[in-house]
Amino acid sequence: MKREFTFDGYRLSVDVERTRAWYAAQTMPGVTCTCAGCRNFVQAVKLLPEEVNVFFARFGIDPAHPAETSWFPSTREEASGDAWYHICGEILEMVKAEPEQRCGDIIHAAEKFDACFHTECYLLPEDFPQPCFQMDVIFGLPWVLDEENPDLL
Repeated sequence: MKREFTFDGYRLSVDVERTRAWYAAQTMPGVTCTCAGCRNFVQAVKLLPEEVNVFFARFGIDPAHPAETSWFPSTREEASGDAWYHICGEILEMVKAEPEQRCGDIIHAAEKFDACFHTECYLLPEDFPQPCFQMDVIFGLPWVLDEENPDLL
């Protein structure tokens, strides 16, 4: 059953149950890279604020299973980066600030957590249900490893 979400310049049709079922069926770790940023992500994603977990849950996404993560210059206390997630459904409408912009407008979902949606699905697993779209998130997570963050400013 599809649900429609309308907010901040987007109108999305999401099959929450199909999305949730796909993420629940994943037996492999969500992040397999062994760099310090990704190892930190695996631990820090368990500490997401409730409002961020609610944001992911409304679409049926498991935040621990991104398709990709990458890292920006950060601090000793925080890892800044982005991640991609796939969602079963369609983008019905989206407002873009610039015509050549891939994503629609950025949504401020919580402190240190922004998101946007687009129709291009990068690193889409072969078994991911169609139709689908991608959510990109930009975040700041606490640095929780006992080693120094290698991406210091």
